[in-house]
Amino acid sequence: MSKTSKSGRVARPSRVQKSPQFTLSADPLPKWREAKASLERWMLKEALTRTDGNMAAASRLLGITKVAVLHAVRRHDLEAYTRSREG
Repeated sequence: MSKTSKSGRVARPSRVQKSPQFTLSADPLPKWREAKASLERWMLKEALTRTDGNMAAASRLLGITKVAVLHAVRRHDLEAYTRSREG
């Protein structure tokens, strides 16, 4: 939080450490589609785990529709992480 001095000027905080520079690596980057699919799968698994397999609650947690969650679950073969309708 910035403080105001007697002169009415705002005291600025001391310089913040710069984040380290990125270095180029010889390792190849994953393909965009693979990386996107991997992230989507991880987020779905995490949301379904947190909601005990409830797809409606997972959709609210992720900010997407229930239908989008259903399609993504099928696309990534994650039915094992959802609640069974039979029971």
